[in-house]
Amino acid sequence: MATQMPDQDLLSLALSTTDPAQLLARAKESLLNQPDDALALAAQAVALEKRNDQADRAEVLALLMKACDEAWDNLSIWTRIAHAVNSLGLSEGFLDELKGRANRTDSTAHHWLLLGRFQWFLDRNDDAVASLTEATARDASSDLAWFDLARAAVDAQKPDVALDAMSQMVRLDPENESVPIFVALKVAALTIAQRPTEALDVWRAQQPSLNLIEVQRRGIQLAEALLGSKPPHTEESLEVINQIEPVIAPPQNRWPVLRVKAQALIIATKYDEALAVLETADASAADEQERGGVRFWQAVALERAGRIDKALACTDDALSLKLSEDVAAMIILVRARLLISKGEYQRAIEDLKAIKPELLPEELRPEFTLHQGIAFAGLGKNDLALALLEEARKVYQNTEVLASVLYWEGRVLTGLKRYEDALAAFAEAYKAGFPSTETYALRVGEAAALQGMGRINDAIEKLASAIELSQNKMVAAELLISKASLLSLQGKVDAAFAALDSAQNLSPETVNQVRVELEKAAIAQAVGKAADALKSADAALAALGEQDDMNGVRVRALGIRAWALRTQGDYASALDAVERIERLDPTVNEDLDFIIFRWETLLMLGRNDDALELIQNTINGHSALAGHPFLRVALGETLRRMGEVERYFAELAEATHVPPDHADDPRAFLAAAFAGLGTRRWKEASDAIEQLKNLDESFFGSPLLRVVRGLVLAGMGNFREALGLVQDDPDMLSPLRIMAAQARSLALSETGDFDQAIVALDQIVALAAESPEIDPLVSVFAVCMKANCLARLNRYKAALAALSEIGKLTPSAGMAQLVGFIVGMTRSMILNRLGQNDQALVAINAAIQAEEMVGAQFPQDFFEPGRSLWIKGFILFDSGREEEALDIFEQAQLTGLPGNDALVWQGRALLALEDPDRALPVFDAAVKNAANRQDFPQQFDALVGKGRALHDAHTYDAAVAAYREALRVGGANAEADAHYWRRLGEAYYALERYEAALRGFRRGWQIERNANLARGISAVLIRQKQYGEARRFIEQEARQLATQDPALKYNRGVALWALGKKEQAKRIIKEASDAGVIEATESAQALKTKRDAAGGWWETWFGEGVGRTRFIVGISLLVAVASALAAPALAYFQKTLDWKAPLVPAAVGLILLLIPSIKGLSLSTEGVKLDIEPSAVGDDGDAPKLDLLPLGSGFYLFTASLQPLSKPPADLQRPELDDASLRTIYSAPQVSSSPVKMI
Repeated sequence: MATQMPDQDLLSLALSTTDPAQLLARAKESLLNQPDDALALAAQAVALEKRNDQADRAEVLALLMKACDEAWDNLSIWTRIAHAVNSLGLSEGFLDELKGRANRTDSTAHHWLLLGRFQWFLDRNDDAVASLTEATARDASSDLAWFDLARAAVDAQKPDVALDAMSQMVRLDPENESVPIFVALKVAALTIAQRPTEALDVWRAQQPSLNLIEVQRRGIQLAEALLGSKPPHTEESLEVINQIEPVIAPPQNRWPVLRVKAQALIIATKYDEALAVLETADASAADEQERGGVRFWQAVALERAGRIDKALACTDDALSLKLSEDVAAMIILVRARLLISKGEYQRAIEDLKAIKPELLPEELRPEFTLHQGIAFAGLGKNDLALALLEEARKVYQNTEVLASVLYWEGRVLTGLKRYEDALAAFAEAYKAGFPSTETYALRVGEAAALQGMGRINDAIEKLASAIELSQNKMVAAELLISKASLLSLQGKVDAAFAALDSAQNLSPETVNQVRVELEKAAIAQAVGKAADALKSADAALAALGEQDDMNGVRVRALGIRAWALRTQGDYASALDAVERIERLDPTVNEDLDFIIFRWETLLMLGRNDDALELIQNTINGHSALAGHPFLRVALGETLRRMGEVERYFAELAEATHVPPDHADDPRAFLAAAFAGLGTRRWKEASDAIEQLKNLDESFFGSPLLRVVRGLVLAGMGNFREALGLVQDDPDMLSPLRIMAAQARSLALSETGDFDQAIVALDQIVALAAESPEIDPLVSVFAVCMKANCLARLNRYKAALAALSEIGKLTPSAGMAQLVGFIVGMTRSMILNRLGQNDQALVAINAAIQAEEMVGAQFPQDFFEPGRSLWIKGFILFDSGREEEALDIFEQAQLTGLPGNDALVWQGRALLALEDPDRALPVFDAAVKNAANRQDFPQQFDALVGKGRALHDAHTYDAAVAAYREALRVGGANAEADAHYWRRLGEAYYALERYEAALRGFRRGWQIERNANLARGISAVLIRQKQYGEARRFIEQEARQLATQDPALKYNRGVALWALGKKEQAKRIIKEASDAGVIEATESAQALKTKRDAAGGWWETWFGEGVGRTRFIVGISLLVAVASALAAPALAYFQKTLDWKAPLVPAAVGLILLLIPSIKGLSLSTEGVKLDIEPSAVGDDGDAPKLDLLPLGSGFYLFTASLQPLSKPPADLQRPELDDASLRTIYSAPQVSSSPVKMI
């Protein structure tokens, strides 16, 4: 849009008048003389509009339209009329009139030209190009139309359209090519087309008049474009600027050209000349806005010259002026960049947050993004930094800035523990042209990444390379100190101290003596040499003197001193050092490590109240640490030590949840995992560890996390996996070794390696005894676990002796009843195994009483309601007191014993009481209960119990159905259960389905070879008359069992009898009878010495040992047979009767006498069977022995020191290689070399 206003004339008067009526009269009078006077027509329109009569609006627009038509070929007058239209607020109405006229069917090129020109005037350049293209299409003979099109196309950034229009102008009139305004437009078009050297050629060739403002403006644009080309054409830019500068008047209009000149000199690294130009500009600055621009470029020039403090002063001065928002935004950006170069990242972030990116020119927005990324990287906010740097990387691809972006990406990726990616970024930075004088900085970055990967040797090599590349002794000395730090990590203490000596020798005048002593202290601390650490820390403090600006270093030295003193047992002096740290730097109260170190020290001094106050104040205050799970754990531990167990568990439960404010802190999830361990919330602990892994994968592989993961896995039942993580490491701290041993002992005991579990438990007790900060309760639990393991090894007396050692330990406040409960439970089970059930009952009763006193204080996961009652019920059951046991099992159920144990044992008790009818609904309830909970193992147990109840009720088909359902529910576990296959075989045996029974027994035998299954297999084989196979099975496959089990021995005798080995059979059956086998006793009577065939009938009815009833029946049968035989004989001889008829009852009586002696047969209500019954069912019932529960594993409370979680107090940790202490190695990159148009 044209910006000049016309000189005073009729139109000017009309625009400024307060008497429109008078002006209207003058305009009309002028038009009488010159009806086509464009200015008079416009003046008349203005006067009419000022009368504020809406009725005049149509006439006003018509007059303006006519004025434009008349002045179309006089750009100066036409522009004045356009200004008048705009000043009256009629632009939109006038534009509508122009559009309406152009869109009529009878419109001409002239109409489209005027529309396009007015659209250009309104800065609607794209519309203008479209309208003027239409005008030239209708009439290509107007060079003025082509000029309008070229001018609009330049402003629309369409250089090709503009250049084509200008070529048409030259075609129409070759002299147009030398017209200054034409030259200015062509230069502009070529500049926009990024052809600045061609534009320069036109400029040089045509030498346009520099008095025209449009030529000056386009020349300045060309100079800027030359600076922005690749590479910058600074000399050519200065050539153009030096031509324009002398002709600009007045002086206050010179800032645009001086700005570009200063830019060119800055890019040419002629900083002093640039500053001189800017001084000139400052002297002639028209206003504060312009002066702010001068300060901006002064700051840039000073920054490039390395005068950072002076540059900062310029930005501060600039921001004190009244500046527009966009100018202020750019100056703030420069100040942020300067602050970054000084390592003041927080101040830089505050500046960057104050900038609205939309206020910055587009070419500076990537720089804004880049410096945000660098500042966040400096603050350690690496996730934010990486996203910003990746965005900047896309913009700066194929520029000299890319190397710096990649360098910072490498540092950020190192901070994110993405070490491989970091190394790749550093390598790319090198390829992208990283400054050769600063290559050592890349080596330092690579060393930091390699250190993070644990490749310490490689990291040391990179540092050695950096030291060689460094051309600055002071930097080399700093790098030697860092090398010493890495050497100490390898335990190469002597080499580390040698590196420190080299640093002192390399630069004795400039080396930081304080840092050397501090590093010595840190090395001594790392290898646990408290005395050496204390000596060096004190030397560093002495070297510091009273320097007020070194408080950060003093704090670190005091921190090492505090650690050394506490390690030596001087807790009071350690606390003094901690309190001195707080006085020097109150912000340490925002540091978690410091708070925990101080809290632990207070606990070691026995100042529990002070420790509690410290943690509570931090949690409840306005600290950023408020709500941190680490503090919740510490608060809970303090409360536990003070006897407030219920609040202890409440705090741990709270600590399992990580608040959003701490969701980016790996230590928060570490504390949550510990809290999950302490409350047996295994899933929460596992989830916390997974979150920690996502945040810090390298920490995930640390010894501490391996132990925590092992504890969680052991708690979740993944014992084999747990064992792989918790092997003992003598280099670990005692509390950490204790936790590893706890996990190891639990996993080993659960996998059956009780001897090694005992070794781990003994280690716990030994380590706890050496560490006064470890609660004795840890040892109590370990001893209980040891007793359990000894009992599982059948070393019951040793187990009881171990339990007696607990009396020598004094647990912390509030834990005595808990110890009584655990010891009572453990003792009762061991005494039960010893068969001392009366004493076992005394012990379990004591445990039940202790549970009533402490159960409410502990989470339900620690005390299964009714478990102690259930154990008591078992002991009663094992004592043969089934009725009492049944009552206790019912109480356990009412108390809320989880699962089916109470119901299943009620059923077993009822079966023992030979009451299957009452047992059956109990087992049905157990099946339903387990099914509702989808607890398939317990559902399986209940179905097996139901099957046994149905079997005992003689409903064998239903029993088989129950067993088959148990197999479906139990799946693989059922397939591997020998007891199940035994019971299924017994049910089929009762149904005389011997093939199915044999399959069941055989399946069980493949899993576990026991006497019950051997009896079943042998009995089925005998029933199938496979006597030889039965004998072979017993004598070969079950030989050892047959010597121990009388019932199986009896079955062997039955098989031998059937095979004709009668004497051997009688001897074996008698042995079984003497051992109490009922079937053997009955068979022994039947197998008294008999004659062959019927000769044994006498012993059957009248032999030794025959019962009175059988004797009487025998006499009766004998008399009846004798009488029946006498009658037909007498009749035969007397020939008086049918002698054959009495023979029938005689024959029947004789058969009855002889049948018991017929080999292999006997009569019974169940049909004809073998006269000797094999034994298929044992007499041991369904009740398993009480398994020893690993009670101690449920009470691995978090009673150890928090030392494995925490670090030394604030600033004790040594800086990483890219820490702020090494800023001298490489400062912020120089980013912006492109010109900024807006200042």
